Amino acid sequence: MPADEKSLYLTFDDGPTSGHTQWILDTLKSHEAKATFFCIGKNIRKNRGLFDEILKAGHEVGNHSDQHIHNWKCSVKQISDDFAECQKLHPFAMYRPPYGEVGRKSLKAIPNKKFILWDVLSEDYREDKSGEDCFKKVINEASAGSIIV
Repeated sequence: MPADEKSLYLTFDDGPTSGHTQWILDTLKSHEAKATFFCIGKNIRKNRGLFDEILKAGHEVGNHSDQHIHNWKCSVKQISDDFAECQKLHPFAMYRPPYGEVGRKSLKAIPNKKFILWDVLSEDYREDKSGEDCFKKVINEASAGSIIV
């Protein structure tokens, strides 16, 4: 993307989950913004309605594995099977490996997919970080074209 373009790419991992996902959808709608949701298969099965809402609202979706496994600890077959199980739920074109773990095994197990990582990690998953801390981190690190988690 050209550096003069003033776009940021908001991405959300690990959903859909009750509570958080609906709040995110409502917030995005109120700001007329779009995002990409990297979804876990087991969470889609638990919250199919929320997944359908994500799609209906026009957001992009990506495969984030079925069970949120550590790819570095798994065999090529385990990674491939986990990816395929999630892929049965939707024809995802993008893949974000759990924990950002990309290696030879991942690339071999999941050919012909767009691997999408990030350049700004808000660290919202950390219990020792406040919402304000996460916000400041994103503001300080983001630039035109940043992919934010």
